[in-house]
Amino acid sequence: MAGTVAAAINGVGVTGVAPGVRVAAVKVVNDGGYIFPEAAVCGLVWAAEHGSMQLTNNSYYVDPWELNCRNDARQRPAWQAAQRAIRYSQSRAW
Repeated sequence: MAGTVAAAINGVGVTGVAPGVRVAAVKVVNDGGYIFPEAAVCGLVWAAEHGSMQLTNNSYYVDPWELNCRNDARQRPAWQAAQRAIRYSQSRAW
């Protein structure tokens, strides 16, 4: 995704849709390849507080994906926490 957005105009390959932008990575995935609610929430909050990021790419699902159901009272807190983190990060974008 970063190359699609930020690839330089350098005569090699393709040019990104926004060459010259700054790109940062915020790790939310564990060594097993899973993204749990706490990591997703912390990543969104960290990005909101440390980078003046106008845009984030969150093309992943929070694990365990089959258990993150807002309609299940036992699972709803994880879904709500992620929603609050998303809203917070949106409020901090400039």
